Amino acid sequence: MKLLCAIVGERSIFSVTIDETKSVGALKDAIKIENPDEIKCDAAELKLYLARKGNAWLSDSEPSAQQLIKGNVDVLARMKQRRHHEFEIGQLCLLLCSSCRVEDGKLNLIDSHYACLDEKRTFRLFLKANGNSYKADETTYNFEDRRSWKCRSVFPHPSNDVLLYLTLTGGMSYRPFDLSLREVFLSVPTTTMYLHDTNEPMDEKQRFEVFVFAAVVLASHVAGLGGVAFPTFLGRLLYELGVKSQDVKIDFPVGFETRGNWVVPFLSPPNVKWPAWLLNDELKLDNFVQTANSETIDFRIDSGLISGECNDEEQPLSLETIRKILSRVPAESKLHLVVTRGLQKEYFTREETYAAFVREHNLATMDVYRVSCDSTLEEIVGMENQELHKVQCMDDGSTKHCEKKLVIFVEIGNGRI
Repeated sequence: MKLLCAIVGERSIFSVTIDETKSVGALKDAIKIENPDEIKCDAAELKLYLARKGNAWLSDSEPSAQQLIKGNVDVLARMKQRRHHEFEIGQLCLLLCSSCRVEDGKLNLIDSHYACLDEKRTFRLFLKANGNSYKADETTYNFEDRRSWKCRSVFPHPSNDVLLYLTLTGGMSYRPFDLSLREVFLSVPTTTMYLHDTNEPMDEKQRFEVFVFAAVVLASHVAGLGGVAFPTFLGRLLYELGVKSQDVKIDFPVGFETRGNWVVPFLSPPNVKWPAWLLNDELKLDNFVQTANSETIDFRIDSGLISGECNDEEQPLSLETIRKILSRVPAESKLHLVVTRGLQKEYFTREETYAAFVREHNLATMDVYRVSCDSTLEEIVGMENQELHKVQCMDDGSTKHCEKKLVIFVEIGNGRI
């Protein structure tokens, strides 16, 4: 296959011939060999971009996005894994770049990962004999800002480096972490993690939420671009949350046949939008949204398939809390995840029945399950799911068997996160 190439900033346009079965790494080597005078860096450090016109790739035979990612992921990871712990922290920051940051005063996330300085413009830095650093205006060289400068590392937005996010946040051929996300979180002290754009460390409730957000995003990446089957997604989610000791596909109860066909999209990091040109049916990308407090839930995705909330109460959830949770499941959501420390053994076992509660509040038809440490999906005693009957759910007033919403309570226990 012959590819037409151009070096950004250079006038030369050239072609390279490469076997179609080779990886992106082989293409980089070929480009380096073809232009030894213009390219001084190692071939692995080259950044490649596919030219686009409108919504189409400019190539005779379009390479799949999965192949493009597979060729880059090993190179990107290998280049930065000199210090494993710092690289792992960088992975966590990349995954949560919009939600939190890690205090990094020694440039570790730049040297051991792909973070950048927070400054958007070039600046002049003065190093004083007392060890302090000061910023000064780059044109006047005067000390206009005499405050001590502190390094702050941030990651580029996906629109500026989308390949970084598509590769290192997980996929079919790459795991972002060697351990479960819960074990990784335990290795990062709360005092070093800050909410984005604040100088205050996260409290335990905020840390719990961020942990859940990251687990949902990671689980959606397990099969790479194109989305992941719901049973596989749920199995990975339970593993990342520390509920399951192994990453295995979940066996669903009878009646789950259609839900087994659900496809969970490849989600963005929380509150980061994928570039619009990436959002197509083939890649099945979607945006993860951390919702405002006024929405009562904690997260959703743009397509409406998934929503959820996090409850860090140490005691098992009360009946009143269960009522509130079920009452605020979004109308458009098919799957509502509730991640909590624990549940009681049974609910609605006294005067009010679960069926009466659903009728009284005119709630959507839903199936409710619980899953806890090394257990399978189980119905909640007192909230047993009813057989699906024909109900009016068509705009024209006709009736049909409407697909019920699915609410899953995930119990992760009271262990530290």
